[in-house]
Amino acid sequence: MLIESGEKTRKIADEKLSWLNMIFKSVNITQKASDLFEHEVLINTDDGKYWLPIQKQLYGFWEKEMKLNKQALIFIRTFGSTDDEKENRFLFTINSFSGNFYDGLWEEAIKSYDVKDDVNANNIVKKLIELDPKDGRNYAMYGYHYYDKGYPDNRPLLQKADSLFSIAEKLSPDYSYGHYQRSLVKFQLGEYVKAWEALDKARSLGETNIEGYILERFEAKLPYAEYLKVKK
Repeated sequence: MLIESGEKTRKIADEKLSWLNMIFKSVNITQKASDLFEHEVLINTDDGKYWLPIQKQLYGFWEKEMKLNKQALIFIRTFGSTDDEKENRFLFTINSFSGNFYDGLWEEAIKSYDVKDDVNANNIVKKLIELDPKDGRNYAMYGYHYYDKGYPDNRPLLQKADSLFSIAEKLSPDYSYGHYQRSLVKFQLGEYVKAWEALDKARSLGETNIEGYILERFEAKLPYAEYLKVKK
């Protein structure tokens, strides 16, 4: 979850610690809440402000990091909610965080796509684009999502992927992996010359993550020697 620091901290109320202790017992967590948590921090989200307990070993790092960066990517554990006022309603705890939230969001998007959580992944990519609309890698990641959904022959989705890769190339022309991914899209669209062109561009930029079987597929449809003749 991407949040903004509310720049306030406080000791956790005894009542909240008691709630957490009861929940810990119900889910067979042997430690006491007071052994893990002492402070909570105020965070700002798109849905409002919330006080969340933060693990003791993270608290000092949080205070230092939030003086430098007002935003962070936090990883929470959900234990439920209460009837308390909104800021204290959710029994979520912060188990880790990253002040380098941009790279953290990138990693989370990739993980979400890997486990087929497309809704969360797409929301993260949209947030990345909002944070840095000039980073073409974000459009390339979004484009590959549509390629994956459109493979092997859903032409509208493949064309959507191609249009996103076009944006990516204009914004980040030296992103070699994006050129490689676009070559896959061009291949599925039957544009074999352009597929080779994109692949050559990726290789010229130093891309090494090109699978051998992809080259074999390209060769089967349009041998590289023939492509070079057409290219001339």
